[in-house]
Amino acid sequence: ANADAEVEAVESGAATEGTQAAEKGGEEEEKDEFAIPEAPPQPKFDDITDEEYSELEKRSQIFRDYLMQNVMPTLTHGMLEVIKSKPKDPIDFLSNYLIEQGKLVERRAEAAAFLQFQGMLAKLKAYNENEARAAKAGADEFSDED
Repeated sequence: ANADAEVEAVESGAATEGTQAAEKGGEEEEKDEFAIPEAPPQPKFDDITDEEYSELEKRSQIFRDYLMQNVMPTLTHGMLEVIKSKPKDPIDFLSNYLIEQGKLVERRAEAAAFLQFQGMLAKLKAYNENEARAAKAGADEFSDED
């Protein structure tokens, strides 16, 4: 009985809100779930000089460049996957996508490091072989002088 009362209260509240919106003459439109939200208010820079603002712009450019190069491509692809898949929980889907992409990046970095290590080992081996040949050639010259 108590649960029925709660459901009725919620339904009547929803009905009241709908009636109020209708009474306002349709001022409130239905919200599009895919609508682009309004931009957040920009900070006010009334108290800083043009030089200070210019310095802030220069300093923040480093961070913007980093994000654009390292974060935005993966995030953009993830968001496109969310749009294609339309999962029930887009945040969870996107977080899983980013985790998987992070693992891929990590594996690529490990593979690159391994290949670099293999290259260094090959160079070291060639260097050691050259040193051994040079030492043998020097020993042969020394024994020929006797």
